[in-house]
Amino acid sequence: MLEKILIPVFACLIGVLIGSRLRLGWDAVLKRKRFRIYLRGLRRKIDTTQIEKLVQDHVLVILEIPKLEREVLEVGSFLSEKNASRIDAAFASYKTTRFADPGDKVKNEETKKKLIHLLREISHYAK
Repeated sequence: MLEKILIPVFACLIGVLIGSRLRLGWDAVLKRKRFRIYLRGLRRKIDTTQIEKLVQDHVLVILEIPKLEREVLEVGSFLSEKNASRIDAAFASYKTTRFADPGDKVKNEETKKKLIHLLREISHYAK
């Protein structure tokens, strides 16, 4: 008699535990994917903007830093510690990268390439 009650209860409990674990895993995959899509859009935005506009405004990059920081913090909990630390290092470098004087086109082009490279690196480690 007791087996008739306990077996379905244990089966339901195991089903709930497995289902919640699967849902958490799926949420992690979706958040990382959304984060990589956001990074791709930001890379395109920086890549398609002319150097002169980036140097003059610099707002394009500065305004994205708080949003990018929120995204990094949100997705960081779903990553391994090794990848999270690599993303943190790349993001710290991204935050400190600055353009040179408007007349120095070569250095500003290198800075633009560096920003795009750092975003690619962050995206790579968010997989």
